[in-house]
Amino acid sequence: MPTVRRLLMLAVPVAVFLGVDAGAAAAAAQVVPHRAEYRITLDQVRTGAMVTAMTGKLGFEWRDVCDGWAVNQRFGIHFTDTHGRQHWSDRRYLTWEAKDGSAFRFSIRAVRDDVVIEEAEGQAVLHGDGSGGEILFKLPSAYRAALPEGTIFPSSHFLRILEDLRSPGGPRADVVFSGSEEDGLQRVNTFFGSEIGPGAEAPGSGLADLFGRHVRIGYFPYFNRDLHADYEVILQVRENGVLDRFVIDYTDFSIKGVLNQWVKIQPASC
Repeated sequence: MPTVRRLLMLAVPVAVFLGVDAGAAAAAAQVVPHRAEYRITLDQVRTGAMVTAMTGKLGFEWRDVCDGWAVNQRFGIHFTDTHGRQHWSDRRYLTWEAKDGSAFRFSIRAVRDDVVIEEAEGQAVLHGDGSGGEILFKLPSAYRAALPEGTIFPSSHFLRILEDLRSPGGPRADVVFSGSEEDGLQRVNTFFGSEIGPGAEAPGSGLADLFGRHVRIGYFPYFNRDLHADYEVILQVRENGVLDRFVIDYTDFSIKGVLNQWVKIQPASC
């Protein structure tokens, strides 16, 4: 079974298209500032899984704060292991990213059964010449680390999905830094699937008339050239950046998130 920290690793937004300037993508594709709530359930259990039941909730917020995008996630679950023991986990993930994609701040805190299992905080910048960048961690300890050439941050990453949603150019292999100390730097393979036409699904959600697409993303540890993804995320995403649903697929089980409700948020007065 994956560690609970990994189980809570969903870092929406997800996917990335390198080679396009972040500011250019943001100008063409926009996420509507919004707050959304997703119901979490166990999707599939396969041979060898150490989890038998799960319920939970993901709260997600995307804000336009003038100089950047502010993302606030809280992912809480209760689950039962194969010995019948009950566990709960809570993961909070807050980020700010400059609209030109050049700077990123992050704060992560994960708790399982009243024990802190992950805590990370810091900031990162990218060099203007595309040669990589630097991370300054404050937690769990203070130190600097380099980012490789081609790295991109999560909000720019998601805007690339919306930029190509109607006319995808095929699968991509990218490098994303999301903030976690252990596996915040990942190789990300993105595949665009079938369209979600107007009127399909999401009745009463305000999304049914919007174009959308199924997107599948595989996450690989950057420093391990294993051909097998740590996990995959399957999204059903609309052109305004709101997700109808998602699945996080691990080797032995998968979990599903379904939209309960969402509301628009007014941008800050800049």
